[in-house]
Amino acid sequence: MRSKEQLREIAGIEQRVLDHPASANVDDGSGTPLDVAVINNYLELAEWLFEHHADVNARDGKGETALHRIYPSPGVCLRYVQKGAEIFVRNLLWVSLCR
Repeated sequence: MRSKEQLREIAGIEQRVLDHPASANVDDGSGTPLDVAVINNYLELAEWLFEHHADVNARDGKGETALHRIYPSPGVCLRYVQKGAEIFVRNLLWVSLCR
């Protein structure tokens, strides 16, 4: 069950993406919308973002993708890889998911 604050956060992200589709891949200072979905375990939001063309390989200000945040959660990782996540991507510190 989601709190009112969580539901407002999810609704705000969805509305921003509907109003400005390119924002699905933009780091607003808290990460990309997929980052927020992953960090907060908003799996339904992640699926919604996939349906609205979010780039699973979009990088945040640290050069990381959402996959950097969910590794090593196997089930969620698999879903992102199925959506085209690059598993050999490195962040700005040259840390790769596959060492």
